Amino acid sequence: MSQPIEVRQTHADLRRSLGGSIVPQTVLRIGFGHPTPPSPRRDITDLLPEPDPSRT
Repeated sequence: MSQPIEVRQTHADLRRSLGGSIVPQTVLRIGFGHPTPPSPRRDITDLLPEPDPSRT
């Protein structure tokens, strides 16, 4: 999640909030986000072929 500090103004604001002597290298967010609906999934039959009866 280091992308936010690649923005010059955000990097400067973060550095200022850390006292000005620390150079931020990355931002790590720990915690839980907002619940989101599950992503759609393909049916298993779309992925796996039917078994070959001659091989059983």
